[in-house]
Amino acid sequence: MSTPSFNETHPELNEGEVFLTNSDERPAIRIQGRPIKSTNYSIIPFSTKRKGKTSYNVHGLPNGKDWPESFPVFVSKAEIDKLGGIEEARKMVPLSHPHERLDSR
Repeated sequence: MSTPSFNETHPELNEGEVFLTNSDERPAIRIQGRPIKSTNYSIIPFSTKRKGKTSYNVHGLPNGKDWPESFPVFVSKAEIDKLGGIEEARKMVPLSHPHERLDSR
């Protein structure tokens, strides 16, 4: 059995919710000059979205130093399930600046 992703065990995750993404209120940010996926909270299209307090990277370390404006976004599992699951739901989350997508390499 595999170890659960930190996204599934986020310390602010409430029962009946899933972690969607880290977000902020700014249109886009760069870390060390490179654009990263930064989704402005106001354009996330889910009615049950909720802001958390501390965003973490995939290793479970706080993003505070590198991305102090960030926070996690949680959505009800019921809303996500209606869309076909978390991966399908994440496809619906628009990037603030789609032209700044990082390639997947």
